[in-house]
Amino acid sequence: MLAKLEPHLPISDRHELDVPQKRGVWWSSQQQHMVHWFSDAVTRGSGAFTRAEPNTSAHTTL
Repeated sequence: MLAKLEPHLPISDRHELDVPQKRGVWWSSQQQHMVHWFSDAVTRGSGAFTRAEPNTSAHTTL
């Protein structure tokens, strides 16, 4: 569902302004960031998203 959204929505753009990242970011939108985060959740992840076990629970993701 997230991948089908427009990359820039008022709520996510406002979040970027209100809670800026402390370091440089690789993503161009929160949509891109979250699509990547969720796609890595079912794996052991990579980089900053590395985890000991894959996450296959929507409840845990929240």
